[in-house]
Amino acid sequence: MEQLIAQIADFSYGIDWEGYLATFKAFMIIASLILAFFFVIIVYKLRTLIKSDIQQITEGLIPPEEGRTVYDNKWQEIKTHLDSTNSSEWKFAIVEADKLVDEILKQAGYDGETMGERLLMVKSGDIPNINGLWMAHKLRNQLVHQIDFDLYHAQAIEAIRAFESVLRDLGAID
Repeated sequence: MEQLIAQIADFSYGIDWEGYLATFKAFMIIASLILAFFFVIIVYKLRTLIKSDIQQITEGLIPPEEGRTVYDNKWQEIKTHLDSTNSSEWKFAIVEADKLVDEILKQAGYDGETMGERLLMVKSGDIPNINGLWMAHKLRNQLVHQIDFDLYHAQAIEAIRAFESVLRDLGAID
């Protein structure tokens, strides 16, 4: 056993530890430089990806264009409800469009307690599509007063077109 320990001690004393240590240091320096190089590349690539993601997100956050009139944005919002597949969205669009037209009629100076009374005050040449407006307003009344009223998309489109034509005729939207 003593001989074995003596052989191990002789073996370890005979090794050039300084040379191995210098080689190990050089290897570690080269490995560190390679890892630093890859780290810089990864940071650069991530920065580019994050920059493009931020650009895409901010492009999606651009506010809608200003309407040419006060009511254009409101009207566009009403029309988006018509694009839905849900009939309750169509009903909402018709009710909101009716409110908007009623507000415009009030501002135009048509008197009356209800929209129906204001429509009776409209002269024949003031609104070319007065019959379409009456039809759309009656449809709105059915929607509001008849709980089980079934609205078809074609009816909703026709009513919204009538409201839109009146709004254009009165100069409320472009």
